[in-house]
Amino acid sequence: MSERERIFTVKEGEEYALKHPSGMENKIRILPKCDTNRGFWICVTHNESFCNQMQKDSHISGRGKHVLAWNCSEHGPEVP
Repeated sequence: MSERERIFTVKEGEEYALKHPSGMENKIRILPKCDTNRGFWICVTHNESFCNQMQKDSHISGRGKHVLAWNCSEHGPEVP
């Protein structure tokens, strides 16, 4: 399976449930992309966030499907 067949980005308006380490579940709705570039990547498939590009690249190099979102520090989850 090629990278192209396993890495996707979220679409505006989609909803996802992310689990907090405490066990609580938080539903998020994906917003349109804004002009701000402050934030971090999230893999909504695996409920993981990455503080830098190297961590994200390492995660997506693993096997399986990955659906990625950008978590804007001002607006929340949005289309990358």
